[in-house]
Amino acid sequence: MFSRRFGATAVLLTAASVPWLSGCGESVQIGEPLTAQLAGDDLDARMEFWHAMTDRPVASNDEAFHALLLFFDGQDTAAAYEDRVATLKERGMLAADFNESAAAAVKRGTLATAVMAGLEIQGGVVYQTLALVAGPSPRYAAKELQYMGLYPAGSDQQVFTGADLIDIIARAEDYQRRVNPELAEQVAQIQYESAHQAQASRLAMMGPALPPAGPAPADQPATEGGR
Repeated sequence: MFSRRFGATAVLLTAASVPWLSGCGESVQIGEPLTAQLAGDDLDARMEFWHAMTDRPVASNDEAFHALLLFFDGQDTAAAYEDRVATLKERGMLAADFNESAAAAVKRGTLATAVMAGLEIQGGVVYQTLALVAGPSPRYAAKELQYMGLYPAGSDQQVFTGADLIDIIARAEDYQRRVNPELAEQVAQIQYESAHQAQASRLAMMGPALPPAGPAPADQPATEGGR
């Protein structure tokens, strides 16, 4: 459900109606990611980000990584794309040699590796063996998630629309609520509190509200005795 963590059930409904987009993420550049303007941690910025993503024809790396941090941490405190990449690499959610640009389209395999690690999914024998030898395989990560019902069928080289990305996050949340409901609730609470704290800070920076206007002066002053 999006009621606490994303605040917009309609976003999920929109995501379910958009077809999957195929193509090579490495050759697709989308221009300026939404995160250039909508990476704020206050409630309004988050709502605008999720709603705007539904109209994105292709989701970028930066948008996907921002979404991942909002989902797994309940907030995104990174100041820039490089900080998001560094955080995800530290957690083993991105390959150590990942070096794609912020505006490059995120590939299914890249996102699958991050989701597998974030949800602590061990995977099958093939996935585990390859992970021990050469690190997590984006190809087999996508296959594992497809088998689990968290991904639709497709290649690890395909790219996402913005609505596709939201659909994946929604499926991941449903899975997390089934296998670790306490953690899911903790993250939801963190996001709720963080968003409202950021909102309060932004309002405080805007200064105190103006006092309500008093009654308009009468056109003619009242005479003594009310006449």
